Formats: sequence, structure tokens, C-alpha cells
Amino acid sequence: MDDAMEYQVAKFYALVLLTRVAGCDGWKDRQRFHTTISRAIAPYDETKRLFHVSMEAFVAYLWDNNYERWTLQLKWLYEHPDHTHIPTRTGEYKNHIMFKGKYSSQNMGQSRFGGTSEAGIKRYNQLYQMVLDAKYKDPAKMDDDDLKEDWVKWEEAFLVKIRAEEGLQADDDANANANGGRRRGRNAAVPVVAAMGADFGM
Repeated sequence: MDDAMEYQVAKFYALVLLTRVAGCDGWKDRQRFHTTISRAIAPYDETKRLFHVSMEAFVAYLWDNNYERWTLQLKWLYEHPDHTHIPTRTGEYKNHIMFKGKYSSQNMGQSRFGGTSEAGIKRYNQLYQMVLDAKYKDPAKMDDDDLKEDWVKWEEAFLVKIRAEEGLQADDDANANANGGRRRGRNAAVPVVAAMGADFGM
């Protein structure tokens, strides 16, 4: 956890991106700062993990698909300080590249942001396999006992660093479990996006 860029990407992934897909009660501060992503429990079913491999792969896919588009949109806003929103997708902007994803476009599918190309489906499957291979010794098991040791150490090191930055203390497992995790100590983790940073051009 010495790489500054890796840490910043990890923080954005764990504290921002995953928050958007975990649901209202799934990834609050008491979880994000005191539990690793791999071991976070779903609030609606304690027998299930909050973040399945498929969810992490999809978050990574969304990042990969939209990174250039988001970058261009931010650039447009920076160059047009008198605007607070990007322009609508009409007129001269109808086919602008800032509205197109790497694997999706307005000309595919029926939704506002378009459908996914065959290349996009292949990319998602590739990312899914990357998540499995990165985290588990035996991808067929996908349980706590099968998590790779270096992966667990990465997640725990991230928690230590983010808690120190936030001025939080770590609760022991007994207190964390008994209290559902407190602001003083329980969740955030090794982002797949960070682990695959080079693959995303970071």
C-alpha cells in the first residue's frame, strides 16, 4: 500500500463507486471503514456477501466502459465555466464522443445510454475471471477460507491506512460484530479497479 496512485484509486473505488451499488443500508461508514470488501455481509441476508464477484466485475466494467466519456464530459465543463451541466445530446452534440462508451452507444439497445456490444460482453466476462483469479485460490469455491493470503493482506492494509487518514480506531472483531460495526472501526477494501489499475490505463 505504498503506491500513492494505487491508494487513491482504491479509496475512490471503495468509498465512492461501491457505495453506489451497495444499496442504502449496505455500505455505510461503519462498514466501509471496518470490513474488507471480500468479507462484507449483506444487511438483508447475513448468509450472503454484500459484494459478489459479479458485482465487482460489473463496477470494473462500468469504469472501463465510461472512463473516456466521463473524462471528456469533465473536460467540456472545465472549458465552459458558464455551464453547470453538459449539453443535451441534440444538434451538434447528437453524435459527440462524450456520449459514447467504449462498449456501448446511443445506437444500441433501448435504454437512454444504449446497449452493450459483443465486445463489451466479452470484456465483462474477462473482468469477472480477473476478479476470481485475483481473489481466490480455487475460483470454484469463492468462500472466506479460499481467499488468497496476499489479497487479504492488501485489503487489511488498505483499512489500516484509510482509518488512520480518517482518524478512526479499529474495533476488535467481537466488538465490531456485536455492534454491527461502529464509526470507530469496521470496513473498506482492496478494489478490483486498483488491483487492475494498469489494465485501465491508470
